[in-house]
Amino acid sequence: MRKGFTLIELLVVIAIIAILAAILFPVFARAREKARQTSCLSNLKELGLAGLMYVQDYDELMFRSNNAPCTYTLPGGGVSTSINMLWPYQIFPYSKNAQIYNCPSSTTRWDPNAYDSSLGYGYNIWIGGGIALAMFTQPSVTVMLTDSTYYLCDWDANVNSDNSNAPDNRHNEGANYVHMDGHAKWHKGGELSWTDGLEHAAPPAEDAWHYNI
Repeated sequence: MRKGFTLIELLVVIAIIAILAAILFPVFARAREKARQTSCLSNLKELGLAGLMYVQDYDELMFRSNNAPCTYTLPGGGVSTSINMLWPYQIFPYSKNAQIYNCPSSTTRWDPNAYDSSLGYGYNIWIGGGIALAMFTQPSVTVMLTDSTYYLCDWDANVNSDNSNAPDNRHNEGANYVHMDGHAKWHKGGELSWTDGLEHAAPPAEDAWHYNI
């Protein structure tokens, strides 16, 4: 006659499975997020290159955060009902891919068929005023775009004085950035932006947000 498992043996097996699950699930979650982080980095790289192509066609002047007043055709083919032409619409002819405006780790989704200021990436509010490319003294350091939930981005949640959001450290406690020379890189939270939710007069890395430092 075959002997069955005792209750203690079953409990031991269940306990081992639970321990293995507790170990492996976070590993799988980190691996999945790492894949999303890589996809997001590719998006930002493409957006950065689209922005630089725009700059070359417009006398080496940076695209503005908001070109207004104007009327324009939306990526979906319709005519915008707003006179505010935000930067995503300005550089879209150079990217021609609405999907790259959406970070795979963000629930914020950009609508290319309507006026929409919420997307997965934010433009450095300190450089979006038609600044000449030659004015950037450290293009490999200065931030162009980064993970955010609003079309404009700053180094902190400075909601009382700026029309911007802080970088969203959604990728393994950090955020992806594309810099003015076109290279994209992940930075840990706290390196280029404050993470305490408070307002700060200057960023933790001063030269990362201004063009002439």
